[in-house]
Amino acid sequence: MVKLATSSLAILAAVMSTVTARNCTPSLSYCGAELLDIGNYASEILEALRLAGEPTDALHRKNSLFYCTGGSGGEVLFEAYCGIDCVWGPTGRDSYCRPKDQLADLEHHASREGHLFDELIAT
Repeated sequence: MVKLATSSLAILAAVMSTVTARNCTPSLSYCGAELLDIGNYASEILEALRLAGEPTDALHRKNSLFYCTGGSGGEVLFEAYCGIDCVWGPTGRDSYCRPKDQLADLEHHASREGHLFDELIAT
């Protein structure tokens, strides 16, 4: 009885994973974390990074930009490493790396808010 229940759960899990997983849309760019969210792209991401001569650590896997070439498996090619700021595009639109000048503005704003917070706490 336990074996039957375990087998049933394994089959259900396999069916559910195929229902929720999907391929990327050809000609769109995706952040690595986005690809991992929409489907089983772990091996495709690693392969694309290796082919491009890029590191394969977790930060590069999640925060690199990949171009979807399509195909039956939703193949992807490495486009760029975004650092910590790969921005997911809305459905049907490209994801992108946040421009460096916007990162500097965000860092300045965060730093300014941090100083204001420190001043508030000190008073």
